[in-house]
Amino acid sequence: MEQLKNFAEPKDVVMGICTSGNAPSVVNTIEYASWIGCRTIGITGCEGGDVTRLAEVAIQVPVTHAGSIEDVHMIICHMIGYYFVDFEAAEQGA
Repeated sequence: MEQLKNFAEPKDVVMGICTSGNAPSVVNTIEYASWIGCRTIGITGCEGGDVTRLAEVAIQVPVTHAGSIEDVHMIICHMIGYYFVDFEAAEQGA
């Protein structure tokens, strides 16, 4: 969260990723980001925990096996990354 305190600004997007949704560091980061005016996305598994409750947008992988949750998290992060690559290419006329 210390990096967030140094660099985050209102309207930035902060994404918290946690299999249980209850890791204190991720929960605190989402709370702080919301408090300073950032947009928040929570990516969790299992029951979603506090991160799902606190984030503006919650993506929950509804399984309990941590390895499976992490695999889906990786796919979600790749999809988000490719969205921005494709968006930048479209903006440049490619």
